[in-house]
Amino acid sequence: MRFLFALIFLIVLSVCQAQEKTVTIGLIGDSTVAEQSGWGPAFAERFDRRATILNYAKSGATLQALSKKLDELVQHQPDYVLIQFGHHDQKRYDTTVYHDHLKSYVERIQKAGAAPLISGKANEQRYALYELDNDPGESHNPFCPNSNQGLRSSMRPAIE
Repeated sequence: MRFLFALIFLIVLSVCQAQEKTVTIGLIGDSTVAEQSGWGPAFAERFDRRATILNYAKSGATLQALSKKLDELVQHQPDYVLIQFGHHDQKRYDTTVYHDHLKSYVERIQKAGAAPLISGKANEQRYALYELDNDPGESHNPFCPNSNQGLRSSMRPAIE
């Protein structure tokens, strides 16, 4: 959890250095991020008027289910997009399909000029901030971001 706060600190620092420019942060994921039950609202409360938080998360969602919502989100030209899925995805398809959907999200976010940040499943007991270009260690859950070798070359940070 302290790494989530480290990420928040880095984003807040970015906001402070931006002077008058507003930083836009998009959130997309399942119930762990959603307005009704997730960390999205508490995350948004940590920022002042120099940051705009767009929460496109939905309870019960999968990467596939919110694909069109991602397209809507990137039209707002966010600076960052935090992605958190996995709980419902693992019930619907295997890790190969999950990773293909996740890679599609990353590519579309980058194409829109934003920085994608992948957050692992919230019910995992281990949190680690790392660069996907480096060796992140082993993951015992194939739905966690550090288990995806294919995204390492196109991503930067991830939170697990």
